[in-house]
Amino acid sequence: MMIQYIRRLETWKGQSLAYERIAWIKIQGVPLHLVENAVFNSVGEKFGKVIKLSQLSKEDDDLSYDCLGILVGDGKPICGEANLKWSNKLFKVWVSEEPNEWILDCVTGADFPIVFGGWRREFQWEDRKLW
Repeated sequence: MMIQYIRRLETWKGQSLAYERIAWIKIQGVPLHLVENAVFNSVGEKFGKVIKLSQLSKEDDDLSYDCLGILVGDGKPICGEANLKWSNKLFKVWVSEEPNEWILDCVTGADFPIVFGGWRREFQWEDRKLW
């Protein structure tokens, strides 16, 4: 239910509000020996507040990427790099924003597929507070 995500309700009286939006990001380049949800989530935290955690599974057909939902405070498209350090080695990974409409599961009433530019992943939304 959406009410679990609402921190506080107030009547708007002309006060200024910070701009925030949901961005879906695709993370590529994580070496296979480092492929774990925690690694993808950590990379996502470098670009915004992760609100949709990585759900990659070792049984997935393609472990070369994963996608996350993050909360960001500007309108610029996300396109960047991050470095992973492991065993005194640096590995570069690439992060790009994927165009996608964000639809709450409470609107659809069930889990739904999300399609990013030709690739598809099934997401199951957890009961997770945003704040």
